[in-house]
Amino acid sequence: MRPSGLFSGLALLSTIACATAEDTGGFPGSGGEALGGTPTGGMVGDGGTVTGGTLPTGGGASGGNPETGGDPATGGDPAMGGGASGGDLGTGGGATGGVPVACTGDGCEGDTCLWMSDCQSGVCGPNDTCICGNGIMDGRETGPDCGGDCGGCMGDSCTTEVDCAGAMLCSGSGECTHCGNGVKDGDELDLDCGGSCPGCFATPCADPSECASQTCEDGACGRTYCLEGWREDAGGEACVNCAQEDQCYCAEVLDCWMAHRCVSSSEPPECHEICENTDGGGAATGLANTVFAAMCR
Repeated sequence: MRPSGLFSGLALLSTIACATAEDTGGFPGSGGEALGGTPTGGMVGDGGTVTGGTLPTGGGASGGNPETGGDPATGGDPAMGGGASGGDLGTGGGATGGVPVACTGDGCEGDTCLWMSDCQSGVCGPNDTCICGNGIMDGRETGPDCGGDCGGCMGDSCTTEVDCAGAMLCSGSGECTHCGNGVKDGDELDLDCGGSCPGCFATPCADPSECASQTCEDGACGRTYCLEGWREDAGGEACVNCAQEDQCYCAEVLDCWMAHRCVSSSEPPECHEICENTDGGGAATGLANTVFAAMCR
């Protein structure tokens, strides 16, 4: 009878062991799956997902639930902690690192609007607020102030200018571009040149297509406007070597003509009105005209 009692005891112990674990020691109802629990030791209903917590209270794959503190892919929810660049999209920049734009007056980003004309950006969003004008990528945008509700970004396909954001044009090849719109914008280094646009004056080149002027001479881009590089040109010496203080303001006049691509101080008239208003007055404009005559006529 003793051996039979021994075998009965061993059978009882074996039954108890089987009741507390499957294969490697975990019972699904009290702490684990067939391999001893979920990889972190808790049942989905009572203790956790793969990383140790149910989604409402503990986190997703990266340690945070989008509602309580983290997006699985980046560790921050755009509304609470940050986008891919580590800052709140509304205050610190989107994935492209856009720079917030200072805005004054009515029609700034977030202001209430009824019409597109109510907004400085020209875009009144779905929620009757101005959008597409803060200089950073947010909302449904795919780039700073472009894409989504704002119109196409640089290089996006288009049929007309309406398909493109802001002051961008629709090029002959059917792509949105800020090159050639008469405004220094985007990543341009000067008016409609540099950055993602063809090269500015004196930029090294091997082919005319690389230059905004469509001219490449001696390995450098030519001028798109006659006063480009006036400080380094022999024609600009009259202003660079000015002797009287009032005449030396000719540099401001010439830079203003450059910015507005003026033909001269009096033609067209608006350039005269915009650019002659310097501390040097007529003396400065007179010397600027000397440089213009040397370089542009």
